[in-house]
Amino acid sequence: MNNNTLHPVAIQLPDEPAKTLVLFDFDGTLTNSDSLGRYLSFSLGYMRFFLGLPVVLLRFFYLLVFNKWGNGVAKQQLMTTYFKGKTKFEMETMGKAFIPSQRISLLNPTVLGWLRAYRDAGCRVAVVSASFDVWLQPFCSSEQIELICTRLEFKNDRFTGQYATPNCNYDEKANRIRAAFTLENYTNIIAYGNSKGDHAMFELTTEAWKTDRKGIFERYK
Repeated sequence: MNNNTLHPVAIQLPDEPAKTLVLFDFDGTLTNSDSLGRYLSFSLGYMRFFLGLPVVLLRFFYLLVFNKWGNGVAKQQLMTTYFKGKTKFEMETMGKAFIPSQRISLLNPTVLGWLRAYRDAGCRVAVVSASFDVWLQPFCSSEQIELICTRLEFKNDRFTGQYATPNCNYDEKANRIRAAFTLENYTNIIAYGNSKGDHAMFELTTEAWKTDRKGIFERYK
């Protein structure tokens, strides 16, 4: 990565937008903070969150003792503790309300502006995230873009506590991108991310940018 190359405030749109695929990570890239924690506080409230915390800590202790810890597994345990058995309607209703209620403090307006600029220019745009479909799908639908993410499993209209897809991070991001798009059809593939979990996605691109916590993008590729 060239540490001296920062992303300009005004992006330069590609000459062939119809042959350009643009991929955005969500947490820490399109947002100023992790969306899962914000979703838990929004949907549960502090009292319900703290009442469930002993169960969460016991589940985390089990993962650590038996060497099963991983971000994807830890997130699953959180969702299982607080939401298992909820109906799909309940989960989708909370998801639809979440981002609009947090929009000003959660979303990075500069990066959201880039996303919209690419979309409006005619590029194919997608969010690629390890976060969950219950709040990402309403956001992507409202922005008229595509979504690749970790999806929750529902059976008999209720959340099972399991994932319907593998956790969409690291190599899984690249796997899901390859499955969703015929990459050979694109002259330009551009990605924006903020962590090691995005590196496999970056390797599929012709251009990649990585942000720090101050929201400054540096050229990765």
